[in-house]
Amino acid sequence: MTGGVVVRLERGDSPDLAGLLTPPPPRHARVFAAREGAVPVGAIALAPGPDDFAELLALAVLPEARRRGVARRLIGAAEAWARVQRIRTLRFRVAADAQDALDTAQALGFVEIDGFGAYVGDPSGVCFAKAL
Repeated sequence: MTGGVVVRLERGDSPDLAGLLTPPPPRHARVFAAREGAVPVGAIALAPGPDDFAELLALAVLPEARRRGVARRLIGAAEAWARVQRIRTLRFRVAADAQDALDTAQALGFVEIDGFGAYVGDPSGVCFAKAL
């Protein structure tokens, strides 16, 4: 399972998250890191939108930490934060050829939607949303 993994809100420009979040998220993004001790094993970045949604900008888990519930814990932290902010929907785009990411999105309860924002009509990705 997730054993000693702790998830907490952190600064997106933390140097030890650079390997997980490339490129670094914008300053207005919220970043949660999953750490085993002091070592980051996963991170998620999300940015509130102009309405009642937030866009997931990145979700990354180190290969050695996969299949241990780290992504689920990161999404849970992002959802909890979003609910407090009165955000009603999380949405994001996954590269169409990233099968692991597509599978993870569905396993985490996201459903495929038509494109949004800059992704409308973009065949290189698949967009997902999750109502909170």
